Amino acid sequence: WSTIESEIKNKKLSSDIIEQIKGSLMLKAFRYKDSNKIDEYRSPCEIYFSKRYGKSEVMEDLFEGIEDIYFLSPYYLNREKREIKKKKRGRQKVEYTWKRFFEILGVWSFPIVNKDKNEIDIGWSDSQYEWVERKSSNWGHKVEGDCKSLDIEKLIEFCSKSDNKGENQKRMELLWESLSGNWKLYDAKYCSCEYKWHEAYARYWSSKILDSSSFLEVLRNACWVPGKGGGFHKPSEVFIDTKKNQLLLENEVKYTILKANETFLKDLGVRIEPKIEEVIDHLKAYREKNPHLKENKIEKMKVIYDFLQDKINGIEDSDDRDSNIQEIKEIFNEYELLYLPREDKAWWKPTHVFWRDFSETLGTLRGYIEYNRSLIYEERLKDLFLLLGIVEKPLLKECFDILEDLKAMGDLDYCKKFAPMIYTYINEVIKQDVGEEKNWDGTVFLSEKGQFLCPLELYYSDNEEYKNYFGEKVEILWLPFSWNNIKNFLQIAGFKKLSKNISIVKKFGDLKEIEGDATNQLIQRLSFIGSYLKKKNVELYGELQKEGVFKRIKELQAYETPKIVLDYLLKIDNPEPVIINNIEKEAYLSNEEDRIYKSSLVNLFSTPVAKELSKLFVPAEDDVFPFLDSLFGANGEDELNEKLRYFGIQITDVSIEGPSEEIKLIPSAEEVEQELETEKKGEELKSPPEPPTKPQLPISEPDVRRFDLIDPDEFVLDTIEEHTPYIKTDGMPNVPTRTVKLKKGHPGTDKRERKPRKRVNRVDAEAIALEIVMRFEEIEGREPDDRHKQQAIGYDIYSNTTGKEERFIEVKHFRGEAGTWELTPHQWKKAEQEEDKYFVYVVSGLREGNNPIIEIIQDPIKYLTPDPPVQKKFSNWKNGIIKVIKCQKV
Repeated sequence: WSTIESEIKNKKLSSDIIEQIKGSLMLKAFRYKDSNKIDEYRSPCEIYFSKRYGKSEVMEDLFEGIEDIYFLSPYYLNREKREIKKKKRGRQKVEYTWKRFFEILGVWSFPIVNKDKNEIDIGWSDSQYEWVERKSSNWGHKVEGDCKSLDIEKLIEFCSKSDNKGENQKRMELLWESLSGNWKLYDAKYCSCEYKWHEAYARYWSSKILDSSSFLEVLRNACWVPGKGGGFHKPSEVFIDTKKNQLLLENEVKYTILKANETFLKDLGVRIEPKIEEVIDHLKAYREKNPHLKENKIEKMKVIYDFLQDKINGIEDSDDRDSNIQEIKEIFNEYELLYLPREDKAWWKPTHVFWRDFSETLGTLRGYIEYNRSLIYEERLKDLFLLLGIVEKPLLKECFDILEDLKAMGDLDYCKKFAPMIYTYINEVIKQDVGEEKNWDGTVFLSEKGQFLCPLELYYSDNEEYKNYFGEKVEILWLPFSWNNIKNFLQIAGFKKLSKNISIVKKFGDLKEIEGDATNQLIQRLSFIGSYLKKKNVELYGELQKEGVFKRIKELQAYETPKIVLDYLLKIDNPEPVIINNIEKEAYLSNEEDRIYKSSLVNLFSTPVAKELSKLFVPAEDDVFPFLDSLFGANGEDELNEKLRYFGIQITDVSIEGPSEEIKLIPSAEEVEQELETEKKGEELKSPPEPPTKPQLPISEPDVRRFDLIDPDEFVLDTIEEHTPYIKTDGMPNVPTRTVKLKKGHPGTDKRERKPRKRVNRVDAEAIALEIVMRFEEIEGREPDDRHKQQAIGYDIYSNTTGKEERFIEVKHFRGEAGTWELTPHQWKKAEQEEDKYFVYVVSGLREGNNPIIEIIQDPIKYLTPDPPVQKKFSNWKNGIIKVIKCQKV
């Protein structure tokens, strides 16, 4: 054979000789018949290698028991052994093994396929060639170069008659491995043929190459592929067994565990992956079967949504893509096919889900892809979800849809639970002005009488007392909090303000703002109401917390006046208005202004003021009043502590505003396993428990509320006026002795930078005042330390120059002009101890539109005289000023 190849290479022989040799040689072979072995000579293309030719030769096992299957005789192996012995004696070496020689001749190691060299006439009714799509022809149809494997057909027929399922499966697995391992050859030579037809009125035959053959069609249509659970199936009936397919379709389809290259699988028609409609149908059936999932199925759903997104992105035609998207979107919303691993509700319409977490506002009314600042689904799925109808965050349309849903529920209590938070959110959307078209005609807004009306049919109450007097005369929007929280929403939507139809005559005397420690003490005692309600009525506490009442307490202002008299006149469509005259009050709470007015005849911490302030906590007003009245009767921190202990409250128990409604996710299997592992390690270590830490408030988005206080970052310290303090009896006027113009916010030319601190909360006047004072101390070269949260130390800020000067500073603050302030017993005692080291910094002008001023008093015990009779109040304190610092807006 090597000689022949050499002659061909040197062009002394034609390469056709190889085919001549293949066609003329006959090889010794054997077959079985009736369990008897019969020797014959056959052409190489009709013979398989027998097992004697190597462990990889498995055709004997595949076709065992099937007649007329020929295997190469081991006779040639015996010849090879003799030739090896001759080689050792110095004879000519053998360049080719006998097996290699037979491979060249065409002996098979895998199932035989024969190509028909003749044309085959096929008719319209020829069932053997149903797979050929015929063209229109009056002259007939032909197939040329068709390929068949009679051995495979014999094998499949043999196995179909056998009851030995285990043996049959082994044979089919061998067939699969043999075909898939050699499919490159099969695909190139035996999986196509030529179809010819004679077109009507034409003088020639037309032809077309078909991507199939009888050999391939037998494999495609026979039930021979072993299934995962047993049995045999057509290739097109089974999916490859992958984790992805299991998650996409679960056990609703048949799988084969056999593996192969993708070309082989596609040619046979084995399902590598499902179609879009199959996955959606499975998802619909899965959702119907599991309406209330108790296990976390996020892994499965991620695979499904990933698959759908990839398939949609793979559609090249834009019209087809848009049509598919619209169809999928409608199905997802109709059948609620978006999964969230929530304990309360697992399945959602995409149009009822937001990408970002708005559970603090909308609670369980809607779904959210974001949870605890993390995404339930990866960012890469966002495009798909947006196509399905999810939006980034709710805008007006989504808010109106939610209100419509609440209305349709018919549960007024449930509506009242969420409507206020939705109104508040609408107010924020309006302030941000996202350019969305607004339609306010929907009858979705709840009235006090339980009616759902449009804004033009509703009033909103800007005072609880108005509602009590006139609520039966008009339809009033149901609001559990001050209208001022959502004033932008109310005005733009077209709600009618109740006070605009009520003429009010307020007969006040001179008003004087109560600030400093008195207001701080008032707010402090109000803040304990949250802790009290937690113990007495958790449900009421939760309702008030969601309404934001405890936050409003911190912004309360207090005023004093000699008298409070009110007249009310309600203007409605009736001919005669309703009039109520001369309502005298000892205290008056203005919800509109978030202020408490008290008569000069009553103390700020008195029963009438407690009664009026209790109206902040409707519907818990009756529970709050006796508790608040008791706290108002306390003189000093010790007595306050004693009263709080009576109610089971510690002085550190202050209400913390939390989310409106907590959403809990079902943990995944991995998370449960990790948690158990963590608990196990903790038990093994048996480490002592760590001390409790202060609860961390959730990180919130930037506060976009409109503030009525200044921003300290917009001001610099502009001038310092130096004054000479005097005792009143000396009769000296307190006028500036020297004015210093500050350069870039500090004296001199040296640069003094302030230490970085957290940005102050602009709804807290005290925090702003403290910040301004500490900035002044820093530019003066001292190092201030904020100690105002420490109990009973008698001052707010400790400021010193290293090793030299030290100051104990008490800060009094006013939104407007400076007025009366008070020194508590602790502060008075500290002032007596420290004498000229004790300072009072009076900060005024903290309301937006003013320039803040700091007025400094050193040693107040020496220079100031308290107002009579016993409280350490100071209304006339200007004589004690040593410095006045004026700020200028940048």
